[in-house]
Amino acid sequence: MITYGPTTGACAAAAATAALRSLLTKELLNEITIPLPCGKDWTFKINKIFAGKASVIKPYNSDHDCTIGAEIFAEVMLIDGGGDGGDNINSIVIEGGVGVAKVTKSGLGLEIGSWAINPVPRKHIEDLLRGELRERIGGSCDVVNVDNVDNLANVGVKVIISVPAGIELAKQTINHRLGLVGGISILGVTGLVLPYSVEAYKETITNALQVVYQNKNQNKNAFGELVFTTGGRTEIYAKKLKALAHLIGYEELFIQVADFLQFAIDCVCSGSNEGSEIKVIHFVGMMGKMSKIANPNNQLLTHVSQSQVDSTFLAELIKSLDAGARVSNDLLKEIESANTARDVLELCQRNGINELPAIVAQRAHQALVARVKTKTQSHVRNHVQVKVYLLDFQGDLLATYPRKEEEKE
Repeated sequence: MITYGPTTGACAAAAATAALRSLLTKELLNEITIPLPCGKDWTFKINKIFAGKASVIKPYNSDHDCTIGAEIFAEVMLIDGGGDGGDNINSIVIEGGVGVAKVTKSGLGLEIGSWAINPVPRKHIEDLLRGELRERIGGSCDVVNVDNVDNLANVGVKVIISVPAGIELAKQTINHRLGLVGGISILGVTGLVLPYSVEAYKETITNALQVVYQNKNQNKNAFGELVFTTGGRTEIYAKKLKALAHLIGYEELFIQVADFLQFAIDCVCSGSNEGSEIKVIHFVGMMGKMSKIANPNNQLLTHVSQSQVDSTFLAELIKSLDAGARVSNDLLKEIESANTARDVLELCQRNGINELPAIVAQRAHQALVARVKTKTQSHVRNHVQVKVYLLDFQGDLLATYPRKEEEKE
């Protein structure tokens, strides 16, 4: 069963609202219900609350992201500030504290040097806190710690959002590569996490590419090349490849595309001025993903996790090689009934059939080049070179394509 849950931004907003209410009314809430940006109401349990400070534990959701269970604090204080004289009669200042990242690179829609509190959560917090103040304007609430205040229209709010575990949690993210340093981001567009959201992952890839493009002057010695990997472990292995040694130190050039390789390629080859400066795409993967890409029956790369490894296809590849004469019918049956590409690879290795990785890498390369050509020709731009690296499950290089003698193909 799929479970939805609030974003870090929504949790921060709930904590900030409870903290402000405690400061204005001395009411220490056990829970609070707030509207989310998507229009739904959500009730949050308040984990800790004091005068002017409250925390919320981010609830479970089926997306299994690393921030589930994180405690998100908001500390508020009342400040001078009557706003702009218009509708926004109360100034709201939002800052980050311990465990919230700061922005150090352009390309994310946030100012360099600012706290990584995204625009929607920021506005959500502002609206809720301003609403809390407006409810008390002209009322009889007991405002504490403010001297000489005749009307709450003269009062603004400063709120500091912190995540004590944020620095450690950030190590499980790609924040450092995006230039987000010192913790996690306070995120959320709708206020709810949509489990394994395709659109959210695509947005991550788009953001990562924008960071590459907008920081090209800092990466001028390596700009023009990208490394697409299928995940964290593959990226670690990719950074150990001699062929990619010249890119080490340029973290943002390594992008984890998961099951969205086609989307990532299409973004680069879409005809944008920025993408036109990319000349080489390195793709690093293991046997499972690579064999799916190599198989023409899989419609290439749209969402390769939705297709099963075709052991029959791999068996046909083996039979097409010189190795085919050395493969017994019994071994072919074992290969055809194998559950995973790893099983097929290990069966071949145990039986001295070592040619499979090379042909899989070659076929995957052909599929990727075909996609690149389709996109680049439709936008009348220079061809992008593709290089494929097939690794085993310990990170050792099994095959690469094109090989040196074929680089000019």
